[in-house]
Amino acid sequence: MSSQHSHDQQNRFHELFLKNYRGLFQLGFGVCRQRDLTRDTLQSFYVNMVEKEVWTREVHDLKAYLFRSFYRQMVTELKAQSRRNNSSFVEGEEHYMPFEEALIASQDQLFLQTRLKEATEALPEQQRKVLLLKFRDGMDYEEIAEITGRSSQTIYNQVHQAIVKLRRALTEKKE
Repeated sequence: MSSQHSHDQQNRFHELFLKNYRGLFQLGFGVCRQRDLTRDTLQSFYVNMVEKEVWTREVHDLKAYLFRSFYRQMVTELKAQSRRNNSSFVEGEEHYMPFEEALIASQDQLFLQTRLKEATEALPEQQRKVLLLKFRDGMDYEEIAEITGRSSQTIYNQVHQAIVKLRRALTEKKE
């Protein structure tokens, strides 16, 4: 195999990993419910895959291989963490979500995030702005009112109306 061909395959693997990073993170978080542990395990997982030069192997579906392998590494890391913390981790005892459930949960979470983003972008500009100030930036109604020059009650009403619209958009069926 030529050096250029191997380099191209490595780049394709890197792109595949980046494209699926959020899905892998959601899978790992679904397994352990620990953001830092998931992030750290995902980083070491990537390094391991690069060291193993996984792109040179005969793998039928590299994406499926990534998800299954990452799930296994998360479970291994949970067992190791349990040993380090002197917890009673009994082999075979379910301290983590099974792979299929974690994969479905991660896909559901990504779908919900996409729907929420679309619904938020569809809000009228003023409602979107106050909603972001309230929930993304953590401001209270008085702070938002001061910034926008509106009354606290107006801001409260706009946030409430935006939430109602988002709830409606998230519960209606997509066609």
